[in-house]
Amino acid sequence: MMSNFIDSTITKRSNGTWEYINDVYEFSLEEIEEANQKEKIMNDAGVEKALADGLIRIPISFYDVEDNLVEMNAWVHPSFTPSNTPNFREKHGMDYNIYVPSYGRAGRAPTIDMLKRFGVENWYLAIDPSQYEEYKNEYGKEHLILRDIRFRDPSMVDLGTSVKRPNSMNGTAGIYNNLLSFSKSLGERKYWTMDDDILGLAMKAYKGRWIDGEFHSNVNVSPNEKYDKDNYYRCSNIKEEYGFNFQEFMRRIERVGNATRNHGFLGLEKFGTVFSLCVQWKTGTRVYSFYLSDNATQPRHIGAMNNDVATSLEQSKRGMPPGLLEVISYNSMATQGGNGGLSDQYSMFGTLEKGKILVNLQPNFVKITERYNRIHHTGDFNTYNKQKFKGAPVDPNNPL
Repeated sequence: MMSNFIDSTITKRSNGTWEYINDVYEFSLEEIEEANQKEKIMNDAGVEKALADGLIRIPISFYDVEDNLVEMNAWVHPSFTPSNTPNFREKHGMDYNIYVPSYGRAGRAPTIDMLKRFGVENWYLAIDPSQYEEYKNEYGKEHLILRDIRFRDPSMVDLGTSVKRPNSMNGTAGIYNNLLSFSKSLGERKYWTMDDDILGLAMKAYKGRWIDGEFHSNVNVSPNEKYDKDNYYRCSNIKEEYGFNFQEFMRRIERVGNATRNHGFLGLEKFGTVFSLCVQWKTGTRVYSFYLSDNATQPRHIGAMNNDVATSLEQSKRGMPPGLLEVISYNSMATQGGNGGLSDQYSMFGTLEKGKILVNLQPNFVKITERYNRIHHTGDFNTYNKQKFKGAPVDPNNPL
């Protein structure tokens, strides 16, 4: 490639403000066209291999950024089972499928290892066709969904940036829109999404306290109380032998979704970022990496990066608050660590571009800040974090 990185400096002035020059790789139009054409050839070849192995094409549809309906594709094994299939819950112990978008992590997707440890079978890796052989060799073709790479085209997704780049570096919004289109086109009501880098589940929950000889489990810790590990239930790697049933846990979240007519994402917090002081649903916040989507209310994902936060805010603006469960959390790899995923995109465009995209998409709620010893972003969810779930009508023939 003939292009160069823009010279970059990020320094802090004496008054505490930041001075920076954007650290973004500049692609020429010729480079972009060449990369897109190369990607198309590789993915067409992957589709041909998959069809030769017996996978079948599923027609799906989605609206482009100008609201034109476009027919797209997905490819699955004939044994693929949608969640609206009879006796699905009896077979899998939960109501909905788990879709794990993945890129460049064949054999290195810890989420699948975790699901296997919990005896889960209704998981599917959503991948680029160009990586079909690698993922098939590691996980078997029965658990693969090949996505239509056209979902990453700027005509199909609002990237929130004027920085031009090859479609393969347009982030995950198009990938998640692919899952939304796939699930809706199959007639599913809801579906689970998990990033491919989840290591396991964890818990840090406040026990409560004794008052006048009685135990009060609903008493929260005061903000200035000193942390005492003996006051918390802690487990950094929850296992079935500890009495935890993963399918039952997922089904309980699904019950909340089925009983709610206006929920956005329903998901878990990353372990270590907050203390779960009591069992509660925090609404109107941001949810990412591990969540349940509702096909009736889910808007399209937006943003070349930070699409999870941008889309969570978009849900709240539409009166569909995301819900964050505070008790069980997930452990995952560092956001910008390792290979695969968005690692190439971070190295090309930098953390500042990641934050700027979010500011472009949600300027009323997000600003660029310093966090984790680097340029980052901070979101203000106070406008919407008092939103409440609204109950759904009860079907007497289909109790929750």
